[in-house]
Amino acid sequence: MRKFIVMALMVVFVSCKKENESNQITMTTARTEVEIRLAGVGIVTLDWGDGSPEETVTHGGLKEFNHSYSSETLHTITITGDKIVDIRCQGIQLTTLNVSKNSTLQTLECGWNQLTSLNVSGHINLSYLECSTNYMNATALNALFTSLPTVASGSIYVHYNGPNYDSSGDRDCDVTIAENKGWNVYKSTWIKY
Repeated sequence: MRKFIVMALMVVFVSCKKENESNQITMTTARTEVEIRLAGVGIVTLDWGDGSPEETVTHGGLKEFNHSYSSETLHTITITGDKIVDIRCQGIQLTTLNVSKNSTLQTLECGWNQLTSLNVSGHINLSYLECSTNYMNATALNALFTSLPTVASGSIYVHYNGPNYDSSGDRDCDVTIAENKGWNVYKSTWIKY
């Protein structure tokens, strides 16, 4: 009987852990001032990765979250929420962004960072992606295009991508990969490829 109870508790613990992990977005930054905007419904928790208390709020629209770090060392931010549909994390020196465990995104704005890759596989509702001004080369952009869902009409902004924002990534990538999936690919805010 005792063995059965221990096994049942282990299953409950593992199930809870998997459920929480399945709704996570993680990102790494070295910036001392961070601003993230999120939209969705339900409860969202932000762990800033520096030992400060987690922020937990119930949200129903676009909300802004700000945090200050004491040093420019790398910090991994973990965002957990059931139905996050919009995340805006521009200009906060992100070196990694993992949205693979949260499949409810419709809008992702992650431009003006230092991302060398991005994968949006499984985001069937995604229709707007702004990832311009990052370090993605042509191979990374082609992989991103491959990971895009097929949509009726989507918009993706990729200008100034490449090492040190040199535009070699967006200049040399194969935009037809995204276009064949229903995406309009823009090299600037107004100019479509």
